[in-house]
Amino acid sequence: MWVAPSQRRRGVGRALLTAVLVWARESGLKRVGLWAPVSEPAAVALYSHAGFKGTGLQRPMPGNADLQISEMGIEL
Repeated sequence: MWVAPSQRRRGVGRALLTAVLVWARESGLKRVGLWAPVSEPAAVALYSHAGFKGTGLQRPMPGNADLQISEMGIEL
């Protein structure tokens, strides 16, 4: 998920994340996972606040090996 800098801190990311989690629950999914940029503490905080937990796995971002991403997940 990416939100334009001019639209950040307006609840857009939270609204998108909430919509995805509602859809996932309604679809019968038991878990949702994602990869978050380590260098973006605001993104990690958004996911953490929603209940996502880090798995401890990290890897370079596909297409940009200079950017590290970490796996997070939530049980529904």
